[in-house]
Formats: sequence, structure tokens, C-alpha cells
Amino acid sequence: MSGRLYLGGFLVIIGLGMLLERLGLIPFGDWVSTYWPSILIILGIYQLTRPQISTWSGIILLAVGGIWQLLKLDILATDSLKFVWPLAIIAIGLAMLLPRRERPSNTGDRLGYIAVFSGVKTRSNSERFSGGSVTAILGGADIDLRGAMLATRGANLDLTAVLGGIDLRVPQDWRVEITGLPILGGWSDKTDQQLAEGAPVLRIHCFVLLGGVDIKN
Repeated sequence: MSGRLYLGGFLVIIGLGMLLERLGLIPFGDWVSTYWPSILIILGIYQLTRPQISTWSGIILLAVGGIWQLLKLDILATDSLKFVWPLAIIAIGLAMLLPRRERPSNTGDRLGYIAVFSGVKTRSNSERFSGGSVTAILGGADIDLRGAMLATRGANLDLTAVLGGIDLRVPQDWRVEITGLPILGGWSDKTDQQLAEGAPVLRIHCFVLLGGVDIKN
């Protein structure tokens, strides 16, 4: 499932919850106020299951969400926060000191990345690249497709950037067709536009909110 669908589903749930609260059916505002840190916990777990995304980002999200959730449930005393910030600074320092893992080439035919408060850097050597989705929320993604070949029918790629950015590199002989919705953001197409009609086509759909997408050869 693309990040755009995840984001759309999340907004629908929020909207329905607000509507049901206005109708007096559920205390949606109270639920959100109490359990919003669980969203960070879920995102942290997701990050940890994706080897292409920084492990430290998942750990930090999990730790911050877990601490705030314990505070909201009155399981952890408020004065415990005086120990949290020094520990957080130490964790960030260690993350900067430790060497980054070298990410191998992605030989899969489809992309499927969601980066939240983190970054993704990958390249594809697929011989039948067929598209997929890349989502960056308060993070960034660097996707290199210059070693890939398009499937015969072309490919469809969803790019979603919310308060984040996506850099996409494509081979010189690919034609790029871009559609989408920019909201206080946009995309830049710097690819070669002089290709013949028979050139393979990568169809890109962008959703950009306070972010940017840069597509180039």
C-alpha cells in the first residue's frame, strides 16, 4: 500500500472521529489527548522492520512515544522528565558517532518505502522495474534508478512528500510523465525532455504538502 493511501486513511479516520464527537457519540478528543503517543510507537516499530531505514530513527520514535504514553497514563511521574532529555541527547550523540550501514542495491521490481523523521537512500538494479511508492514525512528519500530498466508496459510511481523531500534519479533514456497535487510545495522535473515517443515511460504521481520532489537524470 502506498504512503499516500496510508496518509489518506489517517485523515479519514481523524475526520470521522471529529464528526462522531460533534454528534455526541464518542469522546474522540479525549482519546486523542490520551493516546496520541501510541502513533509514535507504531511508527517506531514500523521503522525498525524496514532495513533500508535508519534503525536509530525507529528507536528514538519508540522511546519518545513510549515515555509520553506512560506519562499520559500516569504510570510515569512527571518529574521523571528531568532524566529524559539528557538520555535523549546521549542517544542522538551515539547515533552520530556510530558508522552508518551501507545499504545494498535494491534488485526488487517495486519500491515500497515510508520514511518518518528519518531518511532513505537506496538504488535499484531491477531489470523490470514496475514502480511502487516512496513517502517522506518530516524526512527525506534519495532514490537512484539509473541502474534499472523499465518493464515493457512502463511503470507507475507514487511520491508523497509531507514536510520532507524526495530526490529521484532516473536513466537518461526514460521519459517521465508527472501528475499530482502540490499544496504549499511542488516538484521539479530536470530530466531530458527531447526523447523519442517510443522511449520507456515512468509515470509519476506526486502529492506534496510543504515539501519538495526533485526528479533528474
